[in-house]
Amino acid sequence: MGRLISIASIFFCLEVGLFLMFIPWSELWEGNYLLSYIPTFRPLIVHPFFRSGVTALVHPLTDDDLADHTTLGVWIGEPLPLKLSVLDPPGMNQGIARFGKSDF
Repeated sequence: MGRLISIASIFFCLEVGLFLMFIPWSELWEGNYLLSYIPTFRPLIVHPFFRSGVTALVHPLTDDDLADHTTLGVWIGEPLPLKLSVLDPPGMNQGIARFGKSDF
């Protein structure tokens, strides 16, 4: 019985470890629809403990890069200064491919 519990514990820890290695960096985590329904979870989701102390800016992709990275973005961890001069003005693309394709 003890050996079975040990094996089950190993598999459980392996699953939790894999979950915590991959899910926080996927769309499931960033596009977390649970936060729409229960906004009180936001402090828990953005807490550095769940992101291993990594700082990240989660933002939508719209035609307004400046708004995406400033007013519409959410910092996970400590905010960092942004170089806003490199962002495209609303509705413009300076040649950087978006959504896997170029605007040219």
